Amino acid sequence: MPVTLRPGSGLREPGLNPRLFEEQLVWIINHADDRVLLYDAAFHPLVERLLPRCPSVARAICFDSGAFASGSFGGGFDDWIGREDGEALWTPGAEREACMLCYTSGTTGDPKGVLYSHRSNVLHTLAMVAPSCLDLAPRSCVLPVVPMFHANNWGLPWASAAVGAKMVWSQTNDPQVLCDLMREEGVSHVAGVPTVWFALF
Repeated sequence: MPVTLRPGSGLREPGLNPRLFEEQLVWIINHADDRVLLYDAAFHPLVERLLPRCPSVARAICFDSGAFASGSFGGGFDDWIGREDGEALWTPGAEREACMLCYTSGTTGDPKGVLYSHRSNVLHTLAMVAPSCLDLAPRSCVLPVVPMFHANNWGLPWASAAVGAKMVWSQTNDPQVLCDLMREEGVSHVAGVPTVWFALF
C-alpha cells in the first residue's frame, strides 16, 4: 500500500501496513497528517473505507493503470503522472530533516512513529552496498519481500538506487510466485522475514 517518495521532494513517506486494524490505519494517517495516499488496486475497498475518516488526505491515487481512473479523491497513477512536465522541484534541506516515517504495529497502545532522516538513510545505504554487507552492484537484481513499512524496506530501495541495481517486486508472498519471479528475473539478492522462506519448503 505504501509508495516510495523521492528524498529531496520536501515530503516524507509514512508507509502503511495494510495488516493493521482499520482503526490503527486511520490513527496513523491522521497522526502523520498524510496528504496523498498511493495504493494498489487490491487495496481499493480498504482505501474507500478509510478516506471518510482521514480529513488530511486530499488525494488518493491508484497505482494500477486505469483501475480507478475517476473519483473524488484523485484517480489513476498514469493520469496523475501524465499531467506532470518532468521537471523535478528539488527541495534542499538539512541532512537531519525527516524523509521517512514508519509506525510500529501498536501492540502496546497506539502505533508509535519512527522518523528516518536523510542522513540516516544515506549512512544506511553506504553500509548496505559495502562488500562486507550485501555487496550490491549495477549487475545485481534485488527482490525485496519485506515491505516499506517494515524498517524502511531494510533500506533496499535506497541501496539499489545508489548502485544502479535492478529491482523487482511481487504483489504477493506466494511461494510459487516468488520462486518463478526469482528465476525469470535472475534475482541475485532477496530479503524477507523467516516466515516467507519457511513457506517455500
